[in-house]
Amino acid sequence: MAICGVYSPAKSLIQDTVSHVVAVFNGAKSISEKIEDVLAAAPPIEFYELIVVTDGCTDDTAMVVAADTRVRLIELPHRVGKEAALIIGIKEAAGEIIIFSDLGTKIKPGSVSKLLTNFSQAEVGVVGSVDCVEGDRYSLGAFFIRFEMMLRRYESKLSSCVGVSGSYFAARKHLCKKLKGRGCSDLEIAMIAVRNGYRVLTDDSVKGHYSLGRTFVDEFERKQRTIVHGMSTISSSLDLLVMSRHGWFSWQLFSHKLLRWFTALCVVWLTIYVGVEVVITASYSVATAALALGLFVLTRKTTKLGSIGFFTASLTAVLGAVFAFCKGKQYRIWKPSNK
Repeated sequence: MAICGVYSPAKSLIQDTVSHVVAVFNGAKSISEKIEDVLAAAPPIEFYELIVVTDGCTDDTAMVVAADTRVRLIELPHRVGKEAALIIGIKEAAGEIIIFSDLGTKIKPGSVSKLLTNFSQAEVGVVGSVDCVEGDRYSLGAFFIRFEMMLRRYESKLSSCVGVSGSYFAARKHLCKKLKGRGCSDLEIAMIAVRNGYRVLTDDSVKGHYSLGRTFVDEFERKQRTIVHGMSTISSSLDLLVMSRHGWFSWQLFSHKLLRWFTALCVVWLTIYVGVEVVITASYSVATAALALGLFVLTRKTTKLGSIGFFTASLTAVLGAVFAFCKGKQYRIWKPSNK
């Protein structure tokens, strides 16, 4: 077993046994950078291991990982999907605290120590990072992420935040073992923690850096998949909506997730309604809309995502997610976002 980090004889506030799990599909071009990034941020504790689970990769990802003796490789012969791959990694993890991060998330030195320090509080079960969009502070997408992070910080102060950032978070191992892999692990682990009497926090001093999707299609597919996962997770945990049992967390779950989707559906419906009215009352609008649609179809996979594209993708993804959820689609396996 590869052991990363240096033993520190001094008693530390952070946990002494940690496993960092990364699930990868066809990441040969960037996995070496990810490994160096994770190991450079590893704190000086007694035991720290990095586990990379290759999810049925068809490129050289497993070969690159196997060549690095500092890393434990779990090579899956067939694709099972990110959530299932993470569960396999959890079963093999030796640490009592497990950190999860995505291939495309950059972790700055010192952030892991800050993340782990939260677990010195016995009531804390899960700790999430704050998402930071690299090189993009003023777009609508970046604003939306900052607003989401603000909500999670206030929820953490009130009771527990509803979900953590799936790109970079940590949880106690015995809670991770309860994951079923049926939806979003970052939302499901929060529900598991609350149900078992633990708090879920977002630490403002811990940041995970990544990029937004490049095109409308990238963002639409990512959001639709995420919403379907969220709907599946909540539909199997309706007991958490009972305020008499779970207090403020129930209200936060209802308002943060269910009301948000309902509001977005109303905006989508209003947009469609207004669009239909315009087409009916103005004949030239039909030709204009057809031309715009044609241009969109031709450029949608190459045009850089802007604020209008992000807004449109966000709204339409909710509608698409509702239909996908009603049809029983679960997105166990998907193509990683192009970032």
